[in-house]
Amino acid sequence: VSVPMPNADQRVRILSICLHGEPMAIGLSESDIREIATRTEGLSGSDLNELCREAAFCCYRLEKSRDSPRLRREHFFTALRKFLSNRVATQAPRRELQLPLD
Repeated sequence: VSVPMPNADQRVRILSICLHGEPMAIGLSESDIREIATRTEGLSGSDLNELCREAAFCCYRLEKSRDSPRLRREHFFTALRKFLSNRVATQAPRRELQLPLD
């Protein structure tokens, strides 16, 4: 069974669900979430959930000195770059290791 990747509207909905009730996400607007969804074409629901987690970590690392850090779309874009670079690294062709057996 093949499950297609979510379209832009579905990604908006998935992101909204992942961020629902998250105090750090209060400052994100609908247009912010839509822009994030536009830039995440090809990501699955699980990928989007991981992206939200990584964006929250990024926000915390950058704004931990504030009383209440707020997620911004820039945190998502930083997390997306990291996510995509990790994805490329794990999909890189692997060389077979040749070891002598004597």
